[in-house]
Amino acid sequence: MKPKRLLIWTALAYALGIAAMAVSPILVVIVAAFCVTSFVLNRITKREQWGWIALFCLIGIFGGLVFHSRSQVPKNDVSHLAPQLVTIYGTVASDVEGLENPQDKSIPKLKLILNAETVETEPGRTASVTGKIALRLSLSQLHEPVPSYGDRVKIRGRLELPDPPRNPGGMDYRAYLAQRGFHSLMSVRRENWQLIESYNLSNPITRFAYALRDYIQSTPYNYLTPERAATLNGILIGTRNDLPGRLRDDFQRTGTAHIRAASGMNVVLVGIFSLWFFRLFRLTFRYAPHLTLGTILLYTLMANAQPSIVRAAIMGSVLLIGMIIEREPDYPIAIALGALSLLLYDPRNLFDIGFQLSFAAVIVLVLFAPCIQSVTLQIRQRFKGKSFGTRVQRGITEVVTVTLVVTFFAQLGTAPLIACYFSTFSLVGLFANGIVVPMVGFLMATGFIAVALAAIRPFLAVPIYLVIGIILSFLLAVIEFASDLPYSSLNFPLSLFGVCAWYAIVLLTAFRWRRRTQSPSHFEDVQIW
Repeated sequence: MKPKRLLIWTALAYALGIAAMAVSPILVVIVAAFCVTSFVLNRITKREQWGWIALFCLIGIFGGLVFHSRSQVPKNDVSHLAPQLVTIYGTVASDVEGLENPQDKSIPKLKLILNAETVETEPGRTASVTGKIALRLSLSQLHEPVPSYGDRVKIRGRLELPDPPRNPGGMDYRAYLAQRGFHSLMSVRRENWQLIESYNLSNPITRFAYALRDYIQSTPYNYLTPERAATLNGILIGTRNDLPGRLRDDFQRTGTAHIRAASGMNVVLVGIFSLWFFRLFRLTFRYAPHLTLGTILLYTLMANAQPSIVRAAIMGSVLLIGMIIEREPDYPIAIALGALSLLLYDPRNLFDIGFQLSFAAVIVLVLFAPCIQSVTLQIRQRFKGKSFGTRVQRGITEVVTVTLVVTFFAQLGTAPLIACYFSTFSLVGLFANGIVVPMVGFLMATGFIAVALAAIRPFLAVPIYLVIGIILSFLLAVIEFASDLPYSSLNFPLSLFGVCAWYAIVLLTAFRWRRRTQSPSHFEDVQIW
């Protein structure tokens, strides 16, 4: 087996092992029995395939065992003390959410993550604990001091367990938090927390990324209306706060909610802009990719290292390293490396909806990439002239057509998961995304430029924010119009069997089409042996 295919099958076996353990430990036992059988057959028949099967079974078993271990709540986890009134000493392990809009005169309620270290259940009785707490902090007035990332604090409040689902088939908030490593939560008033030490255990790079994030998301509110500023922040760094409920529903019904969530598209645009920016200053081709790697890392931290962002950052890093060592890009390898890295870090990522949507979209796009290349080639052949008018026509046609084709295949990959999790299917997604997505790149570029100019002199950013405001008004108008169309979305619940059937049809279609058209060679890595 080629080394490239080895990585792909390793990632697949590891993921299947995690899924098997999540369904039932009995499945892992069956895999173990099959592993032994394969090993024996390899020794008897001397056939290499049986040896590979035994190896991948072992990898799957390892993945299942790691998932089982990470899913267990440690004996000294702070959640075992809930529910009761406690005093906890710990370190703030996240950026503080709730202060995005400096123009908001209402008293904010903050959200943050606390790494618990010591707990005091009654005076003089303390114990060392571990675990993360989802903390809500209520202020008593505006402009009060608040904790920051890395601060060591003392809080007193009632430690609670997340609520289980109230209705059959409803959202299981407890399981949702458990997948992210939380097993307890607490709400605290301002008078019940105390700063012990600032920046106790903070990572300076992460602290800088969070400070930059706070500045980026607060600046647009000085120039734009709250709705437009919240939308721009979602496009820039994935902030989802401060958006009215009706507008949030409009994004969901039109299938455009992804533009407000930091995703792979954001990382791609950041990488492209960074390469262009560094080359603009005449940096050599050798150094520009290195600096772009650093920029992508910083952006990943700013976007809270969500699975979709980390996946795109790993893929982008692999491709940039390929540029540095002058190798052709290998997309299947980049996808496999991204998935395996995330699952090795935390196997519970496999059940994160962002992880699943991100990889489903990018895998389908890679499978049908020759189709996208074929469309681009046909457009360039049709507009062969070198005149200015012909080049403008070719550029506009290529952008619009490729956007529609990419949007179609991305939705082909994500639609079954959205239907499975949210029981909805957008009928206007292709139309809305075809108009909205081309604006995202321009808004990201101008948004970051405006933030940089505002840091130099606030008045320098005014003209750019005027343009941004006009474009955002048009973008929101398109989304609202599409959402108000009759049957813009359907109630379309899809079972797990339906999801599997959907992807089976997509894969068969991709491979049949590839075989018929003899697609480019970088898809050879998807072969089995």
